[in-house]
Amino acid sequence: MKKIIKKLIFFSGVFFISILFFYLYSFQNTFSLSNAQKEIINNLGRPDQFVITYLPQGDEKLIRSELWFYFSTKQKFSFLGGELVDSEKIKENISGRSSTILKTEDFDFYTSFKDIKKRKELSDLNLVDAPVFNDKENDLQTYVSAKAIFIFEKGYLSYMETLD
Repeated sequence: MKKIIKKLIFFSGVFFISILFFYLYSFQNTFSLSNAQKEIINNLGRPDQFVITYLPQGDEKLIRSELWFYFSTKQKFSFLGGELVDSEKIKENISGRSSTILKTEDFDFYTSFKDIKKRKELSDLNLVDAPVFNDKENDLQTYVSAKAIFIFEKGYLSYMETLD
């Protein structure tokens, strides 16, 4: 009887630890807006267009970089790791540019090609058939749709830019 109880306790512990790792891993792979980003959205709404890229920071660590564009106010905001690092007026002519229906928080480093392809607004996603944009040796693929460009490196989303 004691052996059965010990086995039950052991397997319960293993099950609990497995659930804990799954829970922590699933939250690690989600992105949420920073307080600075939420404040800008509260004041100006969602960005009209945006760019997301992941930049090397130190040894084998990446940091998320974002550019947000607001056409009505002619403003551009730059974020690094969710923190506002720069804001400036857009100098070029941006009249007639349209706003994206995509949201920055819906995409992160762990967003897979399959996740993106499932989205109905990105169903026209196609591989760019050019050597510069697709490099099998370095496991680099570039996809484009009417709404955005996506670059994957080794299966991870490393760059995204919304389009008009």
